[in-house]
Amino acid sequence: MKLQIGTPPVEIEAILDTGSDVIWTDCLPCRNCFKKCGPIFNPLDSSTYKEKICDGGSACQYEIVYTDRSYSRGTYATETVTIQSTSGLSYVMPETTIGCSHNASVTFTTTASGYVGLNWGSLSLVSQMGKTC
Repeated sequence: MKLQIGTPPVEIEAILDTGSDVIWTDCLPCRNCFKKCGPIFNPLDSSTYKEKICDGGSACQYEIVYTDRSYSRGTYATETVTIQSTSGLSYVMPETTIGCSHNASVTFTTTASGYVGLNWGSLSLVSQMGKTC
């Protein structure tokens, strides 16, 4: 899936993951990224990036380990996420919680730079887009 992150937007390619709820991408500085082509997201270049702060005043950290032993470690932030439709319309999601990965590894070859979690957890793309009942 292609989506844009930040202001100005940076297009990333992400793997859709129905088993998790975190939207994350490789971010600079990156000790271990798996991005193969295109730019790595630099939070310093975005005017809408805001690191989430946890109790104690430090950045909120996350770690995801998948069943195939792939993993992502980094910090939570809020950022503008934009999804382009095939008709040319844009769906803009300001202040979306994302993971900014500074250390990631996958067990397969990919050109993607992140994952888009699609389960019903509170941080997934579908949950953050809103529910209609």
